[in-house]
Amino acid sequence: LQVADLSGEGLSTTATAVIFIDDINDNAPEFIATEFIAEVSEDMERSEIGKISVEDKDQPGTSNWFVDYTIVGGDDQGLFSIRTEPETNRGIIFVEKNLDYEKAEKHILTVEVKNKEVVTPGAPQTLRSSAKVIVTVTDVNEAPSFVEDPRTLNVPEGLTAGSFLTVYTVTDPDTKQQQNI
Repeated sequence: LQVADLSGEGLSTTATAVIFIDDINDNAPEFIATEFIAEVSEDMERSEIGKISVEDKDQPGTSNWFVDYTIVGGDDQGLFSIRTEPETNRGIIFVEKNLDYEKAEKHILTVEVKNKEVVTPGAPQTLRSSAKVIVTVTDVNEAPSFVEDPRTLNVPEGLTAGSFLTVYTVTDPDTKQQQNI
């Protein structure tokens, strides 16, 4: 800055002014991809299965930069959850309940992200962004089970060895593995 005396004396002085500009929330987060892939074993429960990332052009670490993730489709049974990792702003996807490969080999989730803070009015970006997360479930060999367990038999005294007593029925939940029981 320069200040001058305009009374004709020619006196002036200079000083330095430091101006700080605060970031406003004028950028909405955007997913870095439209589709993310995760794989999980059907016997995993309450485990992290993947991370998804967004880009937000606001100042990192400020309230304008932090985001919230929400699963908005493909999870009617509440099998999955998503939380924000505060240090990186990534979404961490968790499986909350046991999955069943025989019922669904794949789950297609729709995840939405938006700023925690309201985007500044007049900002040109959309308020939210969405992406697909394709979760592939891998099969685990599960033990067969008896249909009638336990079963009581009444056998007459004196029955000869090798006599036919009964037939047991078992089921194997791994119908796609073509196993012999």
